[in-house]
Amino acid sequence: MKDTLFGHSTDALLDDPVQAACDSGWSQWVQSQGAAQALPAFIGHFATLCEEDPKGGEDLAALIAKRKAPVLFLKKAEITVPAPVECLKEFGALQMVLSKPPDLPDMDEITLLEMRDAEDMLALAQISKPGPFAIGTPLLGKFLGIRQNGHLIAMAGQRINLPGWVEISGVCVHPDFHGRGLGADLTCAMVHLILSGAAMPFLHTYRENHRAISLYERLGFQVRTEMHLASVGLPREQAQ
Repeated sequence: MKDTLFGHSTDALLDDPVQAACDSGWSQWVQSQGAAQALPAFIGHFATLCEEDPKGGEDLAALIAKRKAPVLFLKKAEITVPAPVECLKEFGALQMVLSKPPDLPDMDEITLLEMRDAEDMLALAQISKPGPFAIGTPLLGKFLGIRQNGHLIAMAGQRINLPGWVEISGVCVHPDFHGRGLGADLTCAMVHLILSGAAMPFLHTYRENHRAISLYERLGFQVRTEMHLASVGLPREQAQ
């Protein structure tokens, strides 16, 4: 049975968004190793696995070894991975979808960022820590930003692109500029950018990030479901 939010039905794409993205919006970037798939390390950290494949664990281990870094799994179902890989750390997450579009903010200070801005974007992400971000993450979708005196002080972007759905991600503000509503303005601007492309916005946040959840609810989002997020890698003795 499908839910209906803001006139659109939600479906299995959102239950396993990484797998759906690997099959659609991320297909040009995904690296494959048998039953395992992952974004290149310079673009992102997400991966997926066909758990029914008897060699799935070995395939994922080989892919992680090539990347020389763990990967992230994100889906509604509980995350289990076959040996020799293991879940290194698990996080609670919420998936939120738009139920009512917010007003369009003042766009005078908001600009479209390009790959030439990638180093500034990475530096901002390293300071403000919005979640997984790499130098090539901007290749996954459009990003909006606000600069002051030439310095990037806030941004919001797109990460998971699915048929009819686009994830808002990388929303962050430099600590020196908190409390000015910049993150809210950029989120609202991104919502309208996604809607203009005939897609529906959705996003993910850590379950314990009550401040972010409250903000997104004020902007017209509502919780669709709980999600499982896990860092998956080689056993620690093998990774050394």
